[in-house]
Amino acid sequence: MSKDTTLHHDLPGLEFEGVRSWDEVYQTWKNDEDNEHFKREYLEAGHPSWESWRSGVIVPLDLEELEWSSYRITSPIQTIPDFHGGPFKAWRDRYYGGLQNPTFREIIEAPGTDVRERDKFSEILKSKGDISLIGLLIGEEVRIIEGMHRSTSIALCAARQQQFDTEVRIYLARSTLTELPLL
Repeated sequence: MSKDTTLHHDLPGLEFEGVRSWDEVYQTWKNDEDNEHFKREYLEAGHPSWESWRSGVIVPLDLEELEWSSYRITSPIQTIPDFHGGPFKAWRDRYYGGLQNPTFREIIEAPGTDVRERDKFSEILKSKGDISLIGLLIGEEVRIIEGMHRSTSIALCAARQQQFDTEVRIYLARSTLTELPLL
């Protein structure tokens, strides 16, 4: 018996926009990140290109094999704090406060982190333009695999009861994995 990898189009807080190909999701991701800021990051990590760097996420999570859809998040300030952080070692070590799969609400409240004090999270929301995220559905949990800083920033905005008027879209697929490997 194979696992159901289709998404239900009535996910709370999400308005279905349409089915998307992996190529569309990949190109959006690349367009968002293949710039000088991220180039410094992937070169420092020993990768010659954005493609090489991101293959460390794409391959272990089987992202190319999944069925993707896009959704508009109808109320990002209410919905995103309840999404879960992705399986990233650097995030787990620095921001998860010992939790395995924390929500962004839990990440911003985790003791011993500098999330609330870091200017980086406040600066992200000052940029203009729509926001795109990429996530996987594991059971009923949305786990963010691209857009961790943006999601944290939106959760901080919610906690501070600040206004947030930016359009947010998420590319989402149901993972065939029951647990995500640590990346």
